[in-house]
Amino acid sequence: MSLSNICVVIAVALLPLFAWGIPSPAPTRAVEIQLDGEVKVGGEQVVLGDVATIYAKDLQNFKALSSLILSRIPDDAQEVRLPSNYLEARIRAALPPGADFTLRAPAEIVFKLQKLGINAQDFSTEVARMARAGGKVPPTAELEVMPMGGLEQLKGMNLAAARIEPQAEMDQWKGEMSFKVTRTDQPGNPVPVWVRTRMRWFRNAWVATRQVGFSEAPNAAYFSQARVETTNLHEDPVDGTADDLKASLQNAKFRRSIAANAPLFPSSIEKRPDASSGSLLRIVFVGESGVRVSADGLLVGPGSIGGDVKARLKSSKKLVTGKLVSQGIVEVSL
Repeated sequence: MSLSNICVVIAVALLPLFAWGIPSPAPTRAVEIQLDGEVKVGGEQVVLGDVATIYAKDLQNFKALSSLILSRIPDDAQEVRLPSNYLEARIRAALPPGADFTLRAPAEIVFKLQKLGINAQDFSTEVARMARAGGKVPPTAELEVMPMGGLEQLKGMNLAAARIEPQAEMDQWKGEMSFKVTRTDQPGNPVPVWVRTRMRWFRNAWVATRQVGFSEAPNAAYFSQARVETTNLHEDPVDGTADDLKASLQNAKFRRSIAANAPLFPSSIEKRPDASSGSLLRIVFVGESGVRVSADGLLVGPGSIGGDVKARLKSSKKLVTGKLVSQGIVEVSL
C-alpha cells in the first residue's frame, strides 16, 4: 500500500472524531448529518459544511457534503427558513445513488445571517437610529451618515457586540463627528476604535427657478421644491406646502436678491406692515365685563394685523398698547 493511500485511510478513520467534536452515539450509517433548529451563518450562502456536523466513512462523500450549497439568504433579508425534507433531498442528490445516510434535524431550520465585521451600511444605519431615538436630528430633516475614516478597523467586530458612543454629548448630531466603537464581548478594557463621520442634513425646500431681484413683487411661481443640504446653513430654508409658500409671500417684499437654484430663507422676506405709522384708527377699550369704549387715535410705528402695536389717543395724547385687529382698529384690554 502506498503512503498516500495510507494517509487517506487514516483520515477517513479519524473523520468521526473531528466531525462530531463532542462525544455522541456511535454512527450507524455510512453518512450521518446533524443540524440544530437555528444556525448562524457568516455570509449570504448557506454551505452544509459550515452549518452542520457531518460524519462520512468515505472521504469523497465528506468533501461533497462539506461544499454543498443549500441556499442563499436574500439581499433584503437576515434569515432563510428551510424544511428538513428539502435538505434531505439536496443531500441525497449530492451523494451516489443508493447511499446509506440519515439526517438528524428539526422539521424546519432557521439560518440567520451574522456577518463578521461592521460595514459602512451597518454602521450608518445604527448611528442614524441612535440619532433619531435621541432626538439629535429634527423630525423634518433627512439624515445621511457618511463614515470617513477608521471603518477598516471594525472588520473583526460584530454589531451585536459593539457599543457605539459619540465623541461628546451634543444637542444636535450635525457636521463632522467622531464615534467610539468598543467591543462588549471581550473581558477587560478593549482598545476602542474611533470612526470619523459626517452627519449631513437635508430637507425639501423652496428654491428659486431663476434669478429673483429684490425689487420684484414676491410670487410663488418663482420657486419650486428641491432637496437642499442644510448641514452648514445657519438658517433653515422655507419649506412646507405650496399654500405655506403663498402665505409667506403674501403682503411681503424681498430684502435681497436670490440667485437661481438658491433656497428661499425667511430672512430674505420682509412682511409689509398692514398699517403704517401715523395711520388714523379707532382705539377700542375692552373691559373684563365686555364693556367696550372707543376713541380716536394714531398708530405709533408700523403694525401687522394680529400683532401688538402702540397707539396715541388724539384727545389726551396718552400712549397705549393693544392688538391691531384690522387696518383701522386697535383693541386694548383693561
